[in-house]
Amino acid sequence: MLVSLLEDYFGTVIAPEGPRLSQIPPFKYSPLPTPTSVRLLNIHPDPSSTIHCSIQIADLDDSPLYDALSYTWGDPRDPIFQSITPEQYRRRHDIICDGCLISVTENLYHALQRLRSLKRNGISTKDGIVLQNYVWIDALCINQADDAERGSQVAMMDEIYSNSRRVIAWLGRKNQYTDRAVEMIHQLANSQPTRGTALLSRFLSALSLNTSRDLSGRQRATPHSIAHMDRDALEPLIALFELPYFRRAWVIQELALAPGILFFWGNQMIQGDELLKCAQLTTAMREKDNDLEFTRSYFASIQDHMNETGLLPLTPGLSYVAVTRNRSSLYSGHKTPWYAIIPIALGRNWISTDPRDRVYATFGIVKSIINSCPRTEPVKLSAKELPVPDYAKSAKEVYTEFAMWLFKVSDTMIPLAMVEDRSKRSPGLLDVLPSWVPDFSVLNLPTPSFLGWANLWQAAKGEEIGIPLLLDGRILIVKAAYFDKVRGVAAPIESTFSKECLYSILGLVEPFAGSQYPLLPMSYIDALWRTLIMDSEISTTGALIHPARPGRRQDFHEWIISRAFRFEGSAIDGKLANYERYYKVQRMLLKELIFQVAQDPTIFKCSGRTDEEHALRAGFEEHLKALFSLKRDSPSDWFGSFEDFLHFYAIFLRRESRFATRDITHIQTAIATLSKRDSPGRAEMLSRIGRFRLATEKAMMHRRLFLTATGCIGLAGQSVAVGDEMWIVAGLTTPVVLRRSQSGRFKWMGEAYVHGIMQGEAVRSGRLRFHDIDLE
Repeated sequence: MLVSLLEDYFGTVIAPEGPRLSQIPPFKYSPLPTPTSVRLLNIHPDPSSTIHCSIQIADLDDSPLYDALSYTWGDPRDPIFQSITPEQYRRRHDIICDGCLISVTENLYHALQRLRSLKRNGISTKDGIVLQNYVWIDALCINQADDAERGSQVAMMDEIYSNSRRVIAWLGRKNQYTDRAVEMIHQLANSQPTRGTALLSRFLSALSLNTSRDLSGRQRATPHSIAHMDRDALEPLIALFELPYFRRAWVIQELALAPGILFFWGNQMIQGDELLKCAQLTTAMREKDNDLEFTRSYFASIQDHMNETGLLPLTPGLSYVAVTRNRSSLYSGHKTPWYAIIPIALGRNWISTDPRDRVYATFGIVKSIINSCPRTEPVKLSAKELPVPDYAKSAKEVYTEFAMWLFKVSDTMIPLAMVEDRSKRSPGLLDVLPSWVPDFSVLNLPTPSFLGWANLWQAAKGEEIGIPLLLDGRILIVKAAYFDKVRGVAAPIESTFSKECLYSILGLVEPFAGSQYPLLPMSYIDALWRTLIMDSEISTTGALIHPARPGRRQDFHEWIISRAFRFEGSAIDGKLANYERYYKVQRMLLKELIFQVAQDPTIFKCSGRTDEEHALRAGFEEHLKALFSLKRDSPSDWFGSFEDFLHFYAIFLRRESRFATRDITHIQTAIATLSKRDSPGRAEMLSRIGRFRLATEKAMMHRRLFLTATGCIGLAGQSVAVGDEMWIVAGLTTPVVLRRSQSGRFKWMGEAYVHGIMQGEAVRSGRLRFHDIDLE
């Protein structure tokens, strides 16, 4: 690959790094004198090659003047660009502080260089921004080797950031997209619309993109819409919001509590309000434009490209930051204090080096929100009851402590809904952490009911909520009733939907086709398609509709055919469709390599690429070779595969005689329409398929279909297995999967959707017996 060849070449022609400053003694921290003391850094503006600074101790009670730095400790580049000389961001740089040596990371060193330059030359801006002489930086102002000090400083992070004059957010060195992204954000800020829809239209207009309506709302004479915007025009903005900075666990706290924010990306500066506004709009665009995800996929890491793994949601942190800075919108008047629960639930969407920081990073914002809670709120909490950050505790102890706090303040079973599927747990905590305690170090997958289907389900309706009891610090006693046992499971569903997965889903219920579903007056085919979207759909206004309308049955058949069209070897085979993306990724890598060399040739001075990194690069190159050497099957080979599936599906449908003729007609129409690009009604059909696909992705992603002993079907996390049990827990909105252990206790496996009992039907039947069970 050309990128690898150029890396090897530059690595040989550029001289290795010179000797370090080994004769200077290391810096030693003196203890902080009071509980409200902090250290502040003064960066000297001298032009020498080595950065010089000094540290002063101040007390927050004295209102010192300082800025606070927000940055990422690791590689700040977009995931795809981290494959270019990844070893450079493992380098350490020596700086001199009060005549002694301190070692800092590569990205912090770049931030210090930028701050020194700004201090020496000032900021060229009409707003007259003046930086303070002192800046607070966590890596330098906290003794990271002292766990007690780390804990006490983390506990006062809300005060450190809210008392600063501003937060300076360092995004990293500029890349090939920096200048264009900053120009777009400035254009957006100058549009000053008044309504959300107008804001989106003005934004798209600023990017010179086609929209279907003008700013007054009148239809434009153009065939294009948001769904057909130019992907390349969006790349700079996506490159900005895919930077690792916006995945940092600490970013919400640091930006939400800041009196003012300045973003620096290389030599470019962005006002905080401008960027946050743009982040909200980019998130809104994702809801309007499915193709935005395709453009985002360019920036995934090479490992994700090889695994065809999806990216995290776009800018979740910044959208919440914008909301959090307007505190009044956080308080809903609900009996459950969501204002304190949601930040902790969202904290696991971001990245931290220390797993304990997934919860500690939310401590400051939760504390601040609690202290700002108005008297009108039904439930007022005390910040004094928050668990105190303590780095002497293990991740298991920290997570268990926060789980118990959540049980206490919510006075509900919501913390159990925050527990991820067991297959998603980190290996180090799988057999250590109690099964009922959320593993905050991993994403909460699949999407929990209280985030994706709020107030839609009431599986335990009619049963009095039980109060969970903790026994011996590990066993949680809850009130629950047994419902059924799992007797069959389909293939797990990830970001891709293979032929095998489709056969597996249909094959699980095929023996029952033509039979009536046991819980409701409907066929198994109707129960199946409703289960695959959790019997809900999103209306044109964005509202969640339950139950799904009967017309979605036709959408289901069209979606099935569209998936079959992607079988390997077909004209729109998924692998062949990836050509465009991989060619694009290769061009991006090459341009970024040349850009980085021109910006700083010293990136090739470093050495020490790990065996894993060498293997990853080699694997990616082999992956590309295999992809681009892929041969198309002959039309007869592809049609044979497709014909086999149609034969299987037709038999599946004919067993339900009532609708067989109509369903097969729909299938024939779908085949004819999708086969030709100029078919009448093709655009409308693709739109219906797209809506159904989005509904299935929300419901099915990271789950698998299961069948119970009594013939019920449902969706649960990928860890569900034959022999697991379905229970209904008093106080929870969904059924749950439990696994019985030899001791007679249960392991919590996760939430489930069981078609036909989501509105309390099983409880009202009177056949369930609730009693206390032990979760271990």
